Amino acid sequence: MDTGTGYYGHVTITAGNVRGRALLDPVLEIELKIQADGLAPGVAAMILASCHVQGAKLPADLGKAETIITQLGFPSFEGGDKPYTTSEYARWHLTQAGVEHLERVRDGGKLTLYVTPEVVLLNHGEPVPGAYPRPEGALRPNVNPHSPIRNTGQEQLDITAETWAHQVLTPWQQAAAVTLVVKLPEGTATDDHRTVIRDLTDARQRLDAGDWKGSMRASRDAVEVLRGMHDEHLNPKKQRDVGQREAAILDAERQLIQSLFDYGSATHPDPVLRATAWTREHAMLALATATAVAQRLFSAITG
Repeated sequence: MDTGTGYYGHVTITAGNVRGRALLDPVLEIELKIQADGLAPGVAAMILASCHVQGAKLPADLGKAETIITQLGFPSFEGGDKPYTTSEYARWHLTQAGVEHLERVRDGGKLTLYVTPEVVLLNHGEPVPGAYPRPEGALRPNVNPHSPIRNTGQEQLDITAETWAHQVLTPWQQAAAVTLVVKLPEGTATDDHRTVIRDLTDARQRLDAGDWKGSMRASRDAVEVLRGMHDEHLNPKKQRDVGQREAAILDAERQLIQSLFDYGSATHPDPVLRATAWTREHAMLALATATAVAQRLFSAITG
């Protein structure tokens, strides 16, 4: 968003990071990256930001954020002879009911935030003799003699479910987010490893697209390969020297993998199960558990 301020001055605002903070009440903060140039020393601006939130089906309006007052024009000895860059956070204070409404809008998926900052220049600063002389016959652009200069634009931010969980819900103490990364074993990766990565990626993409059943099937395909890898590499019967306790742990892992496979198998076109209403939570359970198992087996095989 740009707003003119005279002959050559301008202000640019873009939206950046999104984060949650838990003070007395949950606070949603959106970074506003500000760049100003060509402003007279002492020019100050009031920034008013509004935000509209759009989920997959439902919208929400956060209204106006707290008012931001910031100085944008500086004398040359303070760096006013070059572009000035800074950032401020627009803040929306939410109630618990407001947080719950945002989660209903999000419905477990991503959110799109439409941020509209409005800039109100509070003064014209101190004129610098000889600087930015008025071109002959030119009018000062964007100057209203009866009111401060103001202009608006809109920034769009697409926030994934992971980003929202890590950067907003976790600081609000509304959720606990854990990141799982499955890395191919270095130097020992096989086609089975790559198949697992491919199936888990497919499951994740289907989850984001709202294809719950398809996501569960892809997770099941990954678990089917993992089941064979566990039997081949981590069979307790082939490791008699590790002791009964470790053997019991490995046996429990096998049972977990088999249970996960059976869970995913419930999505097959069985006439009895066709009416089952699969949800994001079903798909997430299958994907998260399969990912954790893959992480465990890949690291164990590498070791």
